[in-house]
Amino acid sequence: MYLVYLNHANGTNWRSLTSGFVTFSNEILGLYTGGTQTLYFTGSDYSSSFYPSTATSKRGPELSSGDTFTVTNSNKTFTMRCKNGLKGDFFRVVTRTTCSEPTGAGTLENPESNCGSFNPGNIWYLTNGSGGSGGTPTYFWEKSTTNSSSGFSTISGVSTVGYNPPSTITQTTWYRRGYYRCDISAAIYTPTIEKTVNDLPAVDAGIDQTVCGGDNVTLNGSGASTYTWDNGVTNNTAFTASTTTTYTVTGTDANGCQNTDPVSYTHLTLPTNREV
Repeated sequence: MYLVYLNHANGTNWRSLTSGFVTFSNEILGLYTGGTQTLYFTGSDYSSSFYPSTATSKRGPELSSGDTFTVTNSNKTFTMRCKNGLKGDFFRVVTRTTCSEPTGAGTLENPESNCGSFNPGNIWYLTNGSGGSGGTPTYFWEKSTTNSSSGFSTISGVSTVGYNPPSTITQTTWYRRGYYRCDISAAIYTPTIEKTVNDLPAVDAGIDQTVCGGDNVTLNGSGASTYTWDNGVTNNTAFTASTTTTYTVTGTDANGCQNTDPVSYTHLTLPTNREV
């Protein structure tokens, strides 16, 4: 905000039918004419006696008595005219502040991957946003479950430099931090941080079987990359089933994720031959 007071260069005839103007570098947003304020200009070309004092500054321009003002030049030039001979005619002029957007969004760290749903850890910031001037430096966060470059939505109520995601995510989620000073539509973004949810392999041990004593059995898992069986069984290697048993296979995929599946083999005892 600026306080504009009309004065004359020679310090004598500075009120009667005199006008002056100020051109601001930014757009004028508002003018105020309310009165009570003591004003001194230290370091100016005039002593304080040329300006309003406590006793004489309790009023703004008297527009009804001939004081006038105009705003021109795309709302950047303010012109005022003081007709009467009284002190204390001044305007408060509010202009838009100079604002430029940041040039650096900063960087983040702590990507993660897990098998199935999991509780992701905090996203830490390595560097803050940088560059730009004016306005209000503002952070906000977005997430996407589509991919790293689209499908982002704003996370409500989060304006911190780092972020702690919710307790459980069930699908791969990308996070990024936005930063702006003047207008959110001009925000810049960090590279995304990916929290990867890897699906568990669909391991299959096969269908339940009934075998006779002494028959060879071969168990062969599918749906993963490697397989480990309980009860001392080796995948795709024949053995002799001697009792009714449920065998469980653990399959591991290329991401190191595991899942299990059981299969039951019912053992039938062969009848004993008897001579009569």
